[in-house]
Amino acid sequence: MRRLLAAAACALVVLAAAGGDDARAQEPPRALVTGDSLMYVMQHPLARRLRHRGYDVTIDSRVGTGLTKPWLTDWVKAAREQSAQVRPDVTFVFIGGNDVHSIGGQRCCGPLWVQAYAARAREMMAAYGRTVWLTLPAPIDPRLGRVFRAINRALRYAALDGRGRLLDIAPVFTPGGRYRRSMPWKGEQVIVRQLDGVHLGHQGVKIAADLATATLE
Repeated sequence: MRRLLAAAACALVVLAAAGGDDARAQEPPRALVTGDSLMYVMQHPLARRLRHRGYDVTIDSRVGTGLTKPWLTDWVKAAREQSAQVRPDVTFVFIGGNDVHSIGGQRCCGPLWVQAYAARAREMMAAYGRTVWLTLPAPIDPRLGRVFRAINRALRYAALDGRGRLLDIAPVFTPGGRYRRSMPWKGEQVIVRQLDGVHLGHQGVKIAADLATATLE
């Protein structure tokens, strides 16, 4: 009798696990949209496009934060917490507008700083799983442009092992690393940057959201 009860219990465990897998398979895929204010301005247009494709979308943008500002948000820790809570099938990340600070005593933007930034980004990609990470288009301020170029180098290093996919929007908006507030797009000249020279404007957000969503195809 004990053997029969044990066998029945094992069978129930197997069936419960299988039922859980079936239930998860029937759920819509999950997308996490996250980052700093760069993502904040485009989170809703991107979320609408993802929902139109059948995704269950979670938005978690944290304005004013950055990978070099762990006293506000430790993004490596946050990525693990987000992943555990949301269990995303794909995560979209757009961050770096505030990342001008030192990492481990290394000031931006030398090789050691780039390596340290890449290490943090790589840990985040590992936590998220499938990741689409947007690069930073050149800003109007050339001093900040130096920082953005260093961040983009770091992101390329971070994505080398295939844990994350880099969506390189920088050449789309700022070819040759040259800032421009407007650009030709589908036969029209459209304004794509806000007056601060950092964030994407209304039309720029739409373009970036289209490019991000196209990575799912």
